[in-house]
This record gives sequence, structure tokens and C-alpha cells, in this order.
Amino acid sequence: MKRFAMLSLALLLALTACRTRQSDKVTRDLARLHAKAERGDAGAQYELGRAYAEIWNAAEATRWYRKAAEQGIAEAQYALGQYYVAGEGVPRDNAEAYAWFCLAAAQDSRQAMNARDKITRKMSRAEIDAGNSRAFEYITKHPAAKGTAAPKVTEAAPLPTPTDTKAVSGAPQKPRKLNSPKNQ
Repeated sequence: MKRFAMLSLALLLALTACRTRQSDKVTRDLARLHAKAERGDAGAQYELGRAYAEIWNAAEATRWYRKAAEQGIAEAQYALGQYYVAGEGVPRDNAEAYAWFCLAAAQDSRQAMNARDKITRKMSRAEIDAGNSRAFEYITKHPAAKGTAAPKVTEAAPLPTPTDTKAVSGAPQKPRKLNSPKNQ
């Protein structure tokens, strides 16, 4: 019995030491991550947002997600949109969520595209317009918010009108009939 108690105590001390070393490593890693995030590293800001989200600290998660989102991290833009939809850590705001989903969707985030489409069904035209305006404001204020995948806006040639057939192919064309059951 005495031997069993000694083995149990030894095992408990070993586990505590392991946990303490692991805890110290996690603390050091978080401190390094926090330092990088404070210096403006967008990837570190996103990871810090995820870390705060894991421990259910929505206010801090949204703070760090916003910093990363403003630097063009699509995953952070999507996550921030989700927080605005749910009203966690920030006030519930569909127009704000829509703006962040649009910015992430512009970088080919499939999740953001789906979320944007879903929330659009719940919004009025005025809310959608407000969301578009906010997305434009974010890009104007934080050019990196559009991300690296978003195309640069340039002056483009005007598109041909449907009656301007020469601009499309160089020669007039007959209108084509669509293959539909009625035309077959």
C-alpha cells in the first residue's frame, strides 16, 4: 500500500511537471505571437484572434481579427463578418457583416461568398447599399483590406451595348435563338 501511494505521488508530480513545462511553452508562444501582432504582423494578428476565439473572448478576438482584416487577411474578414452576424464581441450589424463578407469574397473565399449570399436574403436594399459603402470605405482607408487577390481598379474601356454589334465581333450578326424546348 505504501509503495502504491509513492508511485501515485511520483506519477502525479511527473504529470504536474509536464503540464507546467507545457503551460510555460504555451505562455511563451502566446507572448511571442502577441509581440508580433503588436508590431503589425497580419498573420500573427489573425492567429491571436483565433486564440482568443478558442477561449471564448469575443471582444479580444474581434479586436485582433479587425486588425488582420484591415490588412487583407480574407479568413479574418470572414471571421469578423461572422461575429457581426452573431453580435458577439460587437453589436449585431448585418450591413457591417456584409461589408466584411464582400471583402473576403473578393479574394475568392468560398465561405465568405456563401455567408454573403445567405445574409443578403435577410437584408433590405438600403442595408446592402450601406454594406457596399462600408466595404468601399475600408478599401479607401486601408488599401490592404482588399487583399492581394483583389483586382486593382483601373480605368476600363466602355463595354459595347447590345446594339453595337460591330464593337463585339467586327461585323453585324444575326440574333441567335436559344435552344429551348419550344425552339426544337
